[in-house]
Amino acid sequence: GINAEYGGHNQPPYSNADLLYEVSPRAKILAIIRDPVQRLYSDYLFFNTGNSKNVTANSFDAAVSKELARFELCLEERDLRTCCYDSQNDPKLRLNLGIYICFVRDWKEVFEDNIMVVSLEEYSKYPFHTLTRIFTFLGVAHPNADKLKAFLQSSKKSNSRPKSAALKGDMLPQTRKNLEKFYRPYNRELARYLKDTRFLYKYDMT
Repeated sequence: GINAEYGGHNQPPYSNADLLYEVSPRAKILAIIRDPVQRLYSDYLFFNTGNSKNVTANSFDAAVSKELARFELCLEERDLRTCCYDSQNDPKLRLNLGIYICFVRDWKEVFEDNIMVVSLEEYSKYPFHTLTRIFTFLGVAHPNADKLKAFLQSSKKSNSRPKSAALKGDMLPQTRKNLEKFYRPYNRELARYLKDTRFLYKYDMT
């Protein structure tokens, strides 16, 4: 039905992509995404560091169960895009942000070929190749290959999360299973939309 929140439209009539296009129509957009299951857990730990004593794998599981139920209820009443942008989404458990197809489609429909989507996993595994692709997309000069390789080789990987968050360990197996089931169809839809299987994860193959 019609949603008063969107001025009489049944879903958001425009996105940040439309706003940016109005001021910079020739902008080139680079989006780096990661496995949404891992992204959600990392995001949860980061945004709840002030309450670290109460943030555990069990608290994450409870929060996920609650948000999954709320999001599924939203889908029963509204379309996917509206639910992705819903102001009722939990700001400390941003489940919706991992439904990349919602947002990539909005940006690509506006900027067309001027948007490039890269997976964090690809960059981590093939940094030189990925950066070379990015430089080409942006239309900027490529740095000296040997110097770039040397820089990448010398760069130390670091965990930017606070130590307290890093020590929380992994999420519960059941939580992972529930999230993989939730994100699987959206990952597959993104891969079809971009015609690129690099955006499929191991759990999407089952």
